[in-house]
Amino acid sequence: VVVGVSEEVEALSVKSDRRSELILIVSVAIAAFLIFLRTVAPGLIFGDGTELTTAAYVLGIPHPTGYPLYMMLLHLWLKLPLGEVIARANLFSVLCASGTVAISVLIWRRVLTSLLPKWPLKAHLLGAASIALFLGFLRNSWENSIVAEVYALQLLFTVGFLFTLQRFEETRKPSNIVAAAVVFGLALTRHRLSVTFALPLAMAFWWAKRRVTDFPWRRSLISALLAVLACQSLYLYLPIRAAAQPPIN
Repeated sequence: VVVGVSEEVEALSVKSDRRSELILIVSVAIAAFLIFLRTVAPGLIFGDGTELTTAAYVLGIPHPTGYPLYMMLLHLWLKLPLGEVIARANLFSVLCASGTVAISVLIWRRVLTSLLPKWPLKAHLLGAASIALFLGFLRNSWENSIVAEVYALQLLFTVGFLFTLQRFEETRKPSNIVAAAVVFGLALTRHRLSVTFALPLAMAFWWAKRRVTDFPWRRSLISALLAVLACQSLYLYLPIRAAAQPPIN
């Protein structure tokens, strides 16, 4: 009976912790969104944003790498009736940046819990929120979060990749490392610098092979490679749209 009561209390505690974490993430995401929204560029500014927005609007092809995923996502977003086209494109970056800050809370909460296990939950949550907001509003991050640029989406992919690897280390489930491969593959359609994700992904497989008993690393590796290759099929957007001879090509 005592064991059953103890397990029930522990389950309730975990549920309460998750609820607190969810409330904090939503609050931080809303706060970041409102601040980015207050400072978002109201219209055209000097830079690649005008080219990228125009290309996305007509489903064209901007400068290399062509950013196929960004083009398709932004094209769908631009269909929403939210003011001028360029203002909508700027708002898309705001959404990506807000998501980046929210996921960063999850990452830093786990880092602080690991480094400072004796601290209470509230301290971990407040510390994670503070770090996430601080990093989100660094000048370089902020400047790319309030204009039509590809870097806000790249930051979202970066923290998403880190979080999936973090979850894999926690759960040791093959699905998490395959999810990291999917994010890696999608990030490669956004920017070539994402090739650097390959190193930590390879290290995760090496760690799993050496440390995780009965981990199906061969099957997981094949699934991860197929996931990355499948994501690269998005580059078919370039020859398909080039054949259609869009205004921006």
